[in-house]
Amino acid sequence: MGKNTVVIDKNELEELKKVAHDLAEENAQLRQKLERMNELLLNAQRARFGQSSERTKYVMQGGTQLGLFNEAEAEQDHKAVEPTESTIVIPEHTRKAKRTVDELTASLPVKEVLITLSDDELICDKCGGKYEMIGKKLVSRRLEVIPRQCYVVEYYSCSYACKSCETKTGYANIVTTVTPPMLMKHSLASASTVANVMTQKYVDGLPLARQE
Repeated sequence: MGKNTVVIDKNELEELKKVAHDLAEENAQLRQKLERMNELLLNAQRARFGQSSERTKYVMQGGTQLGLFNEAEAEQDHKAVEPTESTIVIPEHTRKAKRTVDELTASLPVKEVLITLSDDELICDKCGGKYEMIGKKLVSRRLEVIPRQCYVVEYYSCSYACKSCETKTGYANIVTTVTPPMLMKHSLASASTVANVMTQKYVDGLPLARQE
């Protein structure tokens, strides 16, 4: 028997075979689990990025690496001719005609502003007579927008005293008026304020933070 010969008995050989078999089964189970995890990740990426109709290689490369941002590189044709102005085709479309000024302002109220002469300017510089208006001409049309107006309403209760009672008895009969009740205590809000806030939030979709 040589010096470097390793002797393995039958029991040890059977034990090694059993260990190798167990490792092979464990390796197969791990591969199956890895494939399942890759499939779950692929479905998650499809649901998130809307790639359900694209090929798997865009999401998984080799089954282990993500390839979400390599779609252009994977699909491009390196031998294709670069496009030019003559080869680019733009689909035809019909442009909607612009509305006229009269159409845009048809439903708006109109306020006329007449640029008139002052009393001194109404005197004719030739004969000293007085000018009389004989017509008007539209020179320009402008859209005026008045922003939302806010103002504070202060309610004062008034006190009244009966002078007759004071003369007769020495004590004045005093009455005081009662102001309308507050909508919310210790608040500036009025009915119109609350209505405006609710309209902006639930009709116009404007958050309370932006309203504030």
